[in-house]
Amino acid sequence: MSISKRNKRGFFVVLFVLIIVSYTPRIINSFNDTPDFKFTHQQLLNAEKELVVKSEKAKNKKYPKKKKRKYKKLSCKTDPNLLSKDDWMNLGLSEKQATSLLRFSERGLKSNEDLKRIYVLPEKLYNLIADSLFYPEIKNEYKKNSFSESDIKVSFVPVELNNASQEDLETIPGIGPFFAKNILKRRDELGGFSNKKQLLDVWKFDQEKYDEINEFVFIDKTSIHKINLNLATIDELKNHPYISYKVANSIVKMREMRNGYQSVDEIQESKLIDQELYTKLLPYIELE
Repeated sequence: MSISKRNKRGFFVVLFVLIIVSYTPRIINSFNDTPDFKFTHQQLLNAEKELVVKSEKAKNKKYPKKKKRKYKKLSCKTDPNLLSKDDWMNLGLSEKQATSLLRFSERGLKSNEDLKRIYVLPEKLYNLIADSLFYPEIKNEYKKNSFSESDIKVSFVPVELNNASQEDLETIPGIGPFFAKNILKRRDELGGFSNKKQLLDVWKFDQEKYDEINEFVFIDKTSIHKINLNLATIDELKNHPYISYKVANSIVKMREMRNGYQSVDEIQESKLIDQELYTKLLPYIELE
């Protein structure tokens, strides 16, 4: 069977195209540098170590380590009962820890053992400050089993709260420097005590302490510092513990409208002053 010239040409053209298609990639690759993917055993180990290090860095960045708290020593001998929230925070406690510690020590700390039992106090901080703590003995504190209460009544002279000094207050059975200072502070804020029950507003002074000293104190109401309703400014009024800024402003505004008060009872017309507040204020206000 004879093949025509036309068919032969077609055959050679097809063959030529196939050859070109087959060899073109090889020709192109021959002009490019083929990377060497062979690694030594040591290079593989180094790469693995680098990968581990990068992984640890990424992990630490995502979950940063908590900074360790730095606790401080006390600079001098200190009664822990007198340390405030800020004082405990300065020693290294968090605000939450300091608040909890004060709550658990409200009844007073008598020894390092009492302090150590408060679980929120870190052992590391306790060990730093333990040697710098002291617990002053309460003067004239009596033991119920050592002598009778009738003996105390005979030998003890009751103390008048509104004129007593710190030393006078410390002679009261059950009252030491700590409570004496707090009683004086509250007395100054009020302008004097009008009722012995006001002692319950003294910091850390509870019903048990009140019952313990009730019969050893009395009050002279003539020593109370009173506020003149017709002369006092808003600032002078609001400085009293029982008077808020709004109440003080109300008292002054009504005074201006009336051109002065004729009777202390008139302040009850303020919507901000109810019967309970008026009763509390009455010993502390006057017109002259």
